[in-house]
Amino acid sequence: IFYGQKEIIMTNREFQVLYFLMLYQGQVFSKSQIYNQVVGQDDKDSLHTVEITISRIRNKLKTYTGKDDLIITVRRCGYKFKKKNYKNNNILEDVKIL
Repeated sequence: IFYGQKEIIMTNREFQVLYFLMLYQGQVFSKSQIYNQVVGQDDKDSLHTVEITISRIRNKLKTYTGKDDLIITVRRCGYKFKKKNYKNNNILEDVKIL
């Protein structure tokens, strides 16, 4: 993943979660939905795994973009990728997935 000319190094799982959230910008997904989409099954550790993965993605995005609000926690619902307040309302123009 690139932000401008800077490459953001991510694990495969981090990339899959970020790609999924970016693909459906503004839509809220539960931790279980995210885990099932990325891994394909649910288990007792899945919710914690999503929390840790989202935290790592947020830290990496903040380091490279300076923005700490790209992935939003929707209390009691899940997570969503922020849709507004970016050039043409689309951060996908700034973040490139190659």
